[in-house]
Amino acid sequence: MRRGQGLPLNTIILAILALLVLVFIVLFATGAFENLFGQTKTIAQATEADIVAAQTKCSQWCLQAQGVDTTAEWEASRFCKEELLDKNGDGTADSCKDLGMTCSTTVEEGEVDETSCPPFITQR
Repeated sequence: MRRGQGLPLNTIILAILALLVLVFIVLFATGAFENLFGQTKTIAQATEADIVAAQTKCSQWCLQAQGVDTTAEWEASRFCKEELLDKNGDGTADSCKDLGMTCSTTVEEGEVDETSCPPFITQR
C-alpha cells in the first residue's frame, strides 16, 4: 500500500496559526487597531498637537457655520455636531462647545452661539 504524501494536519494548523499571529503583529505595528477600535483620545492621552488640531478643526467649522441662515442649520453644523477629543475621560467624545471653543453668528431668528448647540450625543 502507498502512504499519503501530504502535509500532516498538525503542520497545517501550525502554519495557519503562525500566519494569523503575523497578521496581528502587522496590524498592531501599523496602527490599524486604532482605526478598528475608534480614534477618540482623552485629553490626558492627547498630545499638544492633537489639541491644537482639534481647535483648528473647530475654528474651520465655526467659519463654515457662520454662513448658515437658520437656527436649524446652525444646530446641524459640524461645529455643533462633530465629535473630537474626549475632554473629561468619560469614554465619549466631545464637541467644539464641550472643548471650550466659542463661535457665534446672526441667523434669521437672531443671534446664535455655542450655547445654542443642542446637547452633544456621541455618534458612535
